[in-house]
Amino acid sequence: MNKKFIMIILWIAILSVSGCLQTKEKEPNVTTAIPTITTPTTATPTAIQTSTAVSTPIPKELNPNTFYVVARIQEIFNWGNNKYEVRSWKAEITNQNNIPFTIKAQVLNNEQVLEERSFILEHDGSSYAFVNDKGHFINGTNLTLKLLIPGYQPLDYKFGLD
Repeated sequence: MNKKFIMIILWIAILSVSGCLQTKEKEPNVTTAIPTITTPTTATPTAIQTSTAVSTPIPKELNPNTFYVVARIQEIFNWGNNKYEVRSWKAEITNQNNIPFTIKAQVLNNEQVLEERSFILEHDGSSYAFVNDKGHFINGTNLTLKLLIPGYQPLDYKFGLD
């Protein structure tokens, strides 16, 4: 009986410590708990956008003294009312640097390409000269020699009159 009595006392002690045996005279210790609602999240696939940045290289500006240019209208005929026939011109371009240049030269009148040549000036002192292939009828005497060089801004030279 001793064992039973000790077991009962032990159970009563455990229940009283755990709070199951409380008297009505004491108010229970109530702690207000604020419930938190958690919503389960599921992983949704996210589209990863990749873009290839295409950088447009900014053309470098050449010093106007990079080339020595002589562009001359040699023979022109005036038909009146600002109408002209260019019968001959000559353009000569000389490299004044030790940098090789690949050049496309265009002869323009009011942004219209009359003739075009492509050539390479390899080093300081190398030059290229050309004359027109045929006569051209133009409005005004404003001819321009435009030099197009990859990686550089175009260079414009006005034709002079002989």
